[in-house]
Amino acid sequence: MSKLEKIQNEILSLSNEERELIGIFVKNTANATEPGYQEAWQTELQKRLAEVQTKTVDLASTKSVIADLRKKISK
Repeated sequence: MSKLEKIQNEILSLSNEERELIGIFVKNTANATEPGYQEAWQTELQKRLAEVQTKTVDLASTKSVIADLRKKISK
């Protein structure tokens, strides 16, 4: 039996609550493979939020974005 199969069997033997917690853990750590990933993303989010709050960026409406995409796709 492979290591993965052992882990799968162990997970299946857990309660629904325990499996849900494992799922949350895996989801939260899946993209955090590079050192500093979370910190870099938080910094970027804070920068973008500040730009929106200070109106230093132009925001596009959903309708205009979809209209632009439709134009590009139809070409």
